[in-house]
Amino acid sequence: MPANDLATQLNRIEGQVRGIRKMVEDDRGCMEVLQQIVAIRASLMSVGVKMIKHDMHACVDQKNPAAIDELIDKLFKLG
Repeated sequence: MPANDLATQLNRIEGQVRGIRKMVEDDRGCMEVLQQIVAIRASLMSVGVKMIKHDMHACVDQKNPAAIDELIDKLFKLG
């Protein structure tokens, strides 16, 4: 996975976190803030999944890459 893709996604997450700080400073509603926290959590999980998939594909036998993706997806559904 290209580092630029991850950097772009992490920059977006960083902006979301700054947005939450501003929302809190501006006394925005709890539900609005929580909605943004949930969105950030999902974005972070997405970055983690992409990184693990990349590493597994780079390090694990490539005989059945679809099985690797399925395993990873199931692992993250547990979390």
